[in-house]
Amino acid sequence: MHSGRWMLAGLSLVLAACGGADDAMDDSAMDSAAAMTDTAMGGAGGASAMVQANAVDNSGVSGQVTLTASGEQTMVEMHLTGAPPNASLAAHIHSGTCENKGPAVAPLDTVRTDASGMGMNNATANIPFATANDGQHFVQFHLPNGQPAACGNIAARTM
Repeated sequence: MHSGRWMLAGLSLVLAACGGADDAMDDSAMDSAAAMTDTAMGGAGGASAMVQANAVDNSGVSGQVTLTASGEQTMVEMHLTGAPPNASLAAHIHSGTCENKGPAVAPLDTVRTDASGMGMNNATANIPFATANDGQHFVQFHLPNGQPAACGNIAARTM
C-alpha cells in the first residue's frame, strides 16, 4: 500500500519537474526521475535508473538507457535514434563523467540500427548497480569508426 503512494508521489514530482510546456525532460528532471524510480523500487533489489544519452560532437545520435539491479550485475536496456542506418554502435559503461571521461569498465552488447537509424538492445553489465549508480560512471555509444556518438551520465543514487 505504501509503495503505491510513493510511486504516485514520484510521478507527481516528475510531471511537475517537466513543467508541461516542453516534451523533453531537462537533466535535473531526469536525475530526479531516476532517483525517485530507485527509491520507489525499494533500494538495490530491483532498483532502476534512467539515463538520457545526448549527442556528442553533433553526431545526431541520442537515446535512453535504463539500468536495473540484478544481483552483482546490472541489466541495461538501450534505445537509440538518429544513428547511421544499418550500423553497429559499440556501447560501454565508463568511469568518470561525460565531461571528465575515464576508461570503459563494462562493455555492453552492440546496438544495431535499422534503415531509419533506430536501434535497441538489452545487455548484462558485469558491474553492480550500486557501483554504476555512484555518480562517477556514464554510458557511451560509439559510431562504427570508433568516434563517440552519444553520452549520458548515470546520476548518483539517492536513498
